[in-house]
Amino acid sequence: MHILMTVIALMIVLGVVVFIHELGHFLAARWAHVTVNKFSIGFGPALVKWHDKHGTQWQLACLPLGGYVSIYGQEDMFDRKKYDDLPDDKKVGHYLSAPRWKQFIIIAAGVVMNFILAWVIYSCAFMFHPRQVQLPVVGQVIQKSVAFNAGVKPGDIIVKIDGEKISNWGEIILAKELAANHSADVQLLRGKKNITVALAPAERWGLVADGSKTELRKKGFLAFM
Repeated sequence: MHILMTVIALMIVLGVVVFIHELGHFLAARWAHVTVNKFSIGFGPALVKWHDKHGTQWQLACLPLGGYVSIYGQEDMFDRKKYDDLPDDKKVGHYLSAPRWKQFIIIAAGVVMNFILAWVIYSCAFMFHPRQVQLPVVGQVIQKSVAFNAGVKPGDIIVKIDGEKISNWGEIILAKELAANHSADVQLLRGKKNITVALAPAERWGLVADGSKTELRKKGFLAFM
């Protein structure tokens, strides 16, 4: 039973990935005014089929493993002479009738759609599954370090670095790298008092996070943009 459920789950996942990939080719071809002869959802003999207003045949096939798109003239994409010999009415909607940059988009659209699918899946996962975030609270300042000499103290909360708001310790690490060639203006919150210090460029500022100060957070839907 477990093996059967695994196979079914694999077929569903594979089907969705392939369908989205082919949908990318389909949408790009429509955008480029290239005729799509057929869009098959699944492989094998058709169980149900119909035509849309553009003449594309849509069908549900018996093997639910994604599907495929049949684009008019794409099988002859490397035979320009064959295309040139076609009568004018047969060139309308042909793959080679589109400019080369549009042909490239039609080819690349499948992969792009898969990237978009992955982004949507991971964004949704982060939205509904909070993660533990290290808050920007200083737990320790290393003796004689850049931060120590600037007057940073344990318990200080780092609010901004060079005017950019800081919400977690990871952003402090990134800000430190961005300030590798200049002194960083760091705004601290000490109790109820705002303090600004300048941290000179250095390999390490000498700050250690307070490991006890964490928070569960959800990322927004645009987290991967």
